[in-house]
Amino acid sequence: MKCHVCEDVIADFNCCQCDDPVCEDCCVVPTYMNQIEETICNVCGDNNECDRAEEAKREYEADEKQKEKREAINLKRRETYWKPENIQKRRLAKIQRNKERFERNRKIIEETFNIVNSMFR
Repeated sequence: MKCHVCEDVIADFNCCQCDDPVCEDCCVVPTYMNQIEETICNVCGDNNECDRAEEAKREYEADEKQKEKREAINLKRRETYWKPENIQKRRLAKIQRNKERFERNRKIIEETFNIVNSMFR
């Protein structure tokens, strides 16, 4: 059998993906970035690399789209945050929260004085 890639050397292996005979010179060599455990010919290895590159590109584009969407939302928030009417709303809400907190604390202090006074009668 001859290698289906170079067609001039006797094939020692079969590609695990396309099941065609392949010689040792035309096999994908396992490396740190390419950790494969089976025999794969260069053609199938290139196809795998193309698939991985396309997947990485899709992920990158999706991340960029998400980033642009977040930036648009943040820009809109920044624009509306500093509007005078929104500043006034936040100030009024803060004043209202402080009043409510003051009333709660006043009630707690009154209840505490009543408890202490009832103890010493």
